[in-house]
Amino acid sequence: MLPVRDYACDAAQLGFHHLGTYHGGKFAIDRAFRRLPAIYVWMIEADGAEVPVRVGQTRQLAGRFSSYNGWLRGRQWPGERRNAREQEKARLTKLRLGAAARIVGFSVPDEEVRLTIESGLLQLWRPALDLNFELPDSWGRASVRDWSAAYDAIDRARDRRSGADAFASTNGP
Repeated sequence: MLPVRDYACDAAQLGFHHLGTYHGGKFAIDRAFRRLPAIYVWMIEADGAEVPVRVGQTRQLAGRFSSYNGWLRGRQWPGERRNAREQEKARLTKLRLGAAARIVGFSVPDEEVRLTIESGLLQLWRPALDLNFELPDSWGRASVRDWSAAYDAIDRARDRRSGADAFASTNGP
């Protein structure tokens, strides 16, 4: 992780509005913003400064953050490996957000404009966006990559062990 001061920003000065909060493992979007299409940023406080850790865009904040809440609660995904991977990403998200975070942003009705703004913010804050898992150099992605390597090693060891057990059972004493 990089020094947070390098990416600290005053959200209000940038034209962002307070959209909601994160407390105790759950996001809550303020009622006035729930149905709006928006650009959003997850902000955490670190070393006395507010720092962005994730940037995104959505057609409706309520739907997106309802999905995030389900994901953080451990909603099941098809397939054991995908489910385990998503649970690890949710664990890392909770770890990085800590006890509380703020969601800031602004409404942008046009999807093309939202995508353009999102792309610009991803480039501007890229080194600080620990929880944008799609960014190849983010802390979150690197942590999931490390976890995945360990998961694969355990899987291979289990497969070797079960293969040896199967061989022993078919060949008898």
